[in-house]
Amino acid sequence: MVDRFWPLGAGRIITSPFGPREYGFHAGTDFGREGGSAGMPVYAVQAGTVIFAGAAGGYGGPDPAGWLVIDSTDAEGGGCLEYGHIIREVARGDHVTAGQRIGRINPDRRTNADVAPHLHLSDMPRGYHPAAKQNPLTRLTGAREPEPALSVTPKSDQSQETPMGWTGDPIWLADVVRPAVSKFVEYPGWKTRGHGDFKDIRGIMVHHTGGRASAASIANGRPDLPGPLSQFHIARDGTITLICVGVAWHAGMGSYTWLPTNMGNWHLIGIECEGPVTPGIGPGNQHIERWPDVQVIALRNLCAAILLKLRFGSDRLIGHKDYAGRAQGKWDPWNMDVTGWLAGEVDKDMRGFVFPGEDGPRPVPPVTPAPVPAPTPPIDKYAGVLLYRGINAPAKVRALQTRLKFKPGTNEPGLYSKIVVDGDYGAHTEACVRDYQKNRPPLIADGVVGPATAARLGLVL
Repeated sequence: MVDRFWPLGAGRIITSPFGPREYGFHAGTDFGREGGSAGMPVYAVQAGTVIFAGAAGGYGGPDPAGWLVIDSTDAEGGGCLEYGHIIREVARGDHVTAGQRIGRINPDRRTNADVAPHLHLSDMPRGYHPAAKQNPLTRLTGAREPEPALSVTPKSDQSQETPMGWTGDPIWLADVVRPAVSKFVEYPGWKTRGHGDFKDIRGIMVHHTGGRASAASIANGRPDLPGPLSQFHIARDGTITLICVGVAWHAGMGSYTWLPTNMGNWHLIGIECEGPVTPGIGPGNQHIERWPDVQVIALRNLCAAILLKLRFGSDRLIGHKDYAGRAQGKWDPWNMDVTGWLAGEVDKDMRGFVFPGEDGPRPVPPVTPAPVPAPTPPIDKYAGVLLYRGINAPAKVRALQTRLKFKPGTNEPGLYSKIVVDGDYGAHTEACVRDYQKNRPPLIADGVVGPATAARLGLVL
C-alpha cells in the first residue's frame, strides 16, 4: 500500500477547491489555515524525485520562492504533484520520502506572485502533463497526518507534574492566564499549533520582537524560520495573545544553569514582547527607550500566573540574553534585567503584593505554597545534543551521517547506505533522520536530533 500524507498539518482548510470558478477553471486545490497560513510547513504527499524547483510563472520568485514538482514511480504512487506558492527546502534532483517537509508557504506577496499566502496543489496522474490535471483530493483519500504530535483534534490536558517539572503540552495556559491579566486573546488554532511536544517545562524566557510585530507574525513566522516563534505575544498596549501550546522556535542555541545546552525550545515557555520601536536602537543605547507601563504590568502578571501554576519560584524566569547572549549575541529583552529586577517584581506579585495605583485582576497565590527546587539538568552523554537542518557543525553532522550510513563500529552498510558523509545537514540527511524517527516510536519524526534520538542512535558527540 502506498504511503501518503496531507500536504499541510494541523488546522488546514481548503480555501479554493478544484473545479470551475468565476474567472475560469481552477486546476488544483488550495490549502490554508484559519487566521493565516504564512510560513506553514509543506509536506510531500508521497515519495518521489524533485524535477522542477524554484521560481515559476504564476507561483512567484526569485528562487527559492515559487514551486516544486515531484515525480513518483508507480511503486511510490505514480504521477506528478505540483506544490505552488511556497519557499522550497529541497532542490531539483533530490529524492524525498512521503511525509517529508519540503518547504513552507511563502509569507511575502512580493515574491508570491502578489497573492495571499496559501498552498496550491496540482495532481497530474500520468507524468508531467499540465493539461491533464485531476482533483488532488482523490489521491489524498486515506492520507495520514504529517505531524503526528499535532492532530487536528484539540489536545486534552495530559500534562502532569513531575520532579523535573511539568511534562506534556500546557493546554491549561488559557485557564491559568485569563483571570490573571487585563487583556487576553486566544489566537485561532492555539490548541493545535507547535513544533511537537514539550519534554518538561522548566521555566519562562522573555524576548523582544525588535520592532513592531503582531501576534500573527509570531504565529506564522518568517521566511527563514516557520512559526510559531513563541507561546505568547504581548503588544505595547498590554494585550496578551496565546499563540500555541506546543514547542515554539524562540530560544535557539545557548545554555543556562538548569537547562540542557541548546534545548531551551523544549523546556521553556517563550514570551515575545513587541518592541523596541526607536529607530537605530541597539545594545549600546537600549536605555533610550522606556517600556510602556501597561506592557510591563502585563508581562509581570503573565509570568507570575504561569510560575504559580508550575509551582516554581521567580528564579525560573530568564531573558533571551541570559541564555543566548554569548552563543548568539542576543540582547533581548531590551533595557530590562530579567533575572534581577523583573524576577523581583514577579516574586512580589506571586506573594500577593498589591501594587499601588493598579486596577484589574491579580494572580491568586496558592493557599499552601510548595516550592519545587530547580531540577538538576540531565548530565548523561546525550543531554547536550542538538542537530538540525542548516546547523553549522560539520564535525558533529559527519558523526551523525556516519552513524546512519554504517553499522556501529564497522564499514558495513547500515540503515541509510546512500547518505553522503559531508558534514552538511541538508534535505537528504533530514529525510533519513525523520525516517529513522518515524519507525521508532515514541520518537517524534521532526528531523531534529535531540537527546532522545541521539540516545536511540548511540550518537555520542
